[in-house]
Amino acid sequence: MNNNIVMFGQVSNIYKLYNYILIPQQQPIEILDPLTTIFRFCLLNYKKNGTKIGIYSNRISVQEASFYQGVVRWTNGDERNDLHKLEIPIKKSLSWYIPKLDNNLKFIFELATKGMEKLQNSYEAGTARVSLEHYVSLINTCLMQGKLASNIDEETDEEDNIMYIKLKNLWSERQILILYDLLKQITVEKSRTQKKCYINAAEKILDGKDYQVSELIKKITTGY
Repeated sequence: MNNNIVMFGQVSNIYKLYNYILIPQQQPIEILDPLTTIFRFCLLNYKKNGTKIGIYSNRISVQEASFYQGVVRWTNGDERNDLHKLEIPIKKSLSWYIPKLDNNLKFIFELATKGMEKLQNSYEAGTARVSLEHYVSLINTCLMQGKLASNIDEETDEEDNIMYIKLKNLWSERQILILYDLLKQITVEKSRTQKKCYINAAEKILDGKDYQVSELIKKITTGY
């Protein structure tokens, strides 16, 4: 376990170095719901090899491997460096849910790391792979220790805090259980047709959460 913790520290330092050298300091801020982010990674396990993600309009979009993937990513302005925007929601998800970790949440986070590892293979060596490796190590360290890793920092920006305080109540325990049950069923389902139906159902729920986030941001930023 100690070796794993040392490795996590090394990955974290490499990640910070990449961010400092390669990522522009002024980039649009994306507010991503932490748990929705984790669930999106869970579902990546069931996507084609080569699938990539984009982050814009405060949501994660999934771009499956195809002839048109590059065109879609160029049109949306997607870049590999965008994956650093996942750090805050991932840390928030750990901050909120690791203290009350149970078998269901452990399954969800473990499945998310597998999705991250699969996503790594879609990118060449560089910032995207380093970022994803950092997130996997961060989650695994928390799961191994059964508590938050020491370097998970709370964000101090006032507007960010207001937003995330609201997002903390976005998911009820019952809703989390519904997604958990869907993910469990997807993993054991033998029928391709039924598996696809369960995946679509999970994605529809996450799309609904993205819409709620969009409306919440609009309300907070405009006062309406």
